[in-house]
Amino acid sequence: MKEGKNYWASVFRERLSRRQILRGAARAGLGVAGVSLLGCAAPTPTKAPAAATPTAPQPTPTPAKATYGGTLTIGSPAMLYEDPAISMGGGIEGLTKGQLYENLVEVHLEGKPRPWVAKSWEIPEPDKFIFKLEPGIKFHDGVAFNASVAKFNYERVIDPKTKSDRMDILNQEVKAVEAVDDYTVAYRLRAPSASFLMAIAGETLMSFVSPKAVEKYNNDLRRSGVGTGPFQHEDFRIDARVSMVRFPDYWQKGYPYLDKIVIQIVPDKMVQKTMLQTGEVDFIANVDQDVLDDLRRTENIIVEGGPVPVLRGIVLNMKKDPFKNKALRQAVAYAIDRKAIQQSLFKDWPLAESFFSSNPTYWFYNPNIKGYPYDPQMARAKLAEGGYPDGFECEGLTTKAIPGLDNIAEAVQAQVAKVGIKIKLKNVENAVHSQAGVSGDYQLRFFRTTTGLDPHRTVVSNLISYAPRVKSVADPYPELDAMMLKGNTTYDMEERGHLYNELDRRMLEEAYLNIPILHGTNFVAYNKPVKGFKLSRTDTSWYLHWVWKQK
Repeated sequence: MKEGKNYWASVFRERLSRRQILRGAARAGLGVAGVSLLGCAAPTPTKAPAAATPTAPQPTPTPAKATYGGTLTIGSPAMLYEDPAISMGGGIEGLTKGQLYENLVEVHLEGKPRPWVAKSWEIPEPDKFIFKLEPGIKFHDGVAFNASVAKFNYERVIDPKTKSDRMDILNQEVKAVEAVDDYTVAYRLRAPSASFLMAIAGETLMSFVSPKAVEKYNNDLRRSGVGTGPFQHEDFRIDARVSMVRFPDYWQKGYPYLDKIVIQIVPDKMVQKTMLQTGEVDFIANVDQDVLDDLRRTENIIVEGGPVPVLRGIVLNMKKDPFKNKALRQAVAYAIDRKAIQQSLFKDWPLAESFFSSNPTYWFYNPNIKGYPYDPQMARAKLAEGGYPDGFECEGLTTKAIPGLDNIAEAVQAQVAKVGIKIKLKNVENAVHSQAGVSGDYQLRFFRTTTGLDPHRTVVSNLISYAPRVKSVADPYPELDAMMLKGNTTYDMEERGHLYNELDRRMLEEAYLNIPILHGTNFVAYNKPVKGFKLSRTDTSWYLHWVWKQK
């Protein structure tokens, strides 16, 4: 824990100029982070930082033989909207939004926050962040980016008319935004937040859209995104393709290399694989485990992978039968052989013993925290304890749009049936699956979530019993809620780590809301002419401005 504490102390202690990083460097930093939601009173942080900028990473050298031009064609399993205020989930929306939009702060490839359209920042008070903006940035429609535009974007997201699924997150996080001058913007939080800086790095919560475009398109940018990113909107054909072209006035001179990006919607993973092998597409993201070996054997295709803060598992609706009953939730957990699922289907994905602490990407990683063992006898005992000795039936939602989720669902269905638990699987479109997660209209739901480089966004937006982002399906647990909130008002990272370890233990004891199954490894595959790609630490942010194609 000492190393993690020292790292985070340095993050909050040191200052860095935006120009120090970007002078002669390519844009790096892929990441997503946790957003805090502090709608109620919270304890004072143990130590408030005076400033919050990291040690400068070494610049990424421009590839010596990089060439301009060409089109990168990407195969995507689901439709992608272009409005950063509207999320469709599934970990792939960054394929469009990462090219169209930019944030105040990004995350370096090593996981450290760094300036972006904000060239520096400071934290004069525990609940106040002040950002100095990079001058000279323009939107794709020519509008200048400045502090007033940053404030406009905040007000747009919290306006109910926008119908943003990020509205509650931002509204409960930020109390007010002030345009101090043309290039200085101040965010006053509702409470101290140890995760706020990481929250605005890579997450579309703080991606900026053009006010002129909002007026032109009547506040609906789902099919007409206008940002400050390296590529600009060209065409949007629902359930078919999205195309973007090089933005010639991009503020980071010399980028991007590509002339065009085309994202083809290819729902079937086997068709995606074949199209990559035949050269119909150049690149596929979030590659499914069951096609990896075939792609690895294919000449002229490169497969890359790395661990990411992702969890796949099951959400149990604790406000509906049969999962109001703790013993029945435990019965499901004991009836699942997570290791068998991993070894037979997803050998490259880490086993999830708990929600967070078993993921090695976190500074509070704790291999001693163990989840429910596979124990059919204990599962039957819990069924009897819960009043269903012969088992029960329920409906389980899943979707093919999230790689591997339907495979996990089918494996779990077969395993729990051995003790009398019958899950009727309902495979739905990605949008329907995501909406069910917001509405709470399900009994059991197979899910995949990005837990973030800082976990607090997921803690509060998904786990807390009064989660404002969703219609909560958890019974009130005041003690657990208090632990979740305290984790974000504690600036000492070692202490925060202990809190998340204890939170994981308590959630496992109660079979609280979810059954973790697997963490994540992010796999991409692309043809060898594709050069310059950098693998993200998460699987929701994709930045392609420094990618080029060998001619």
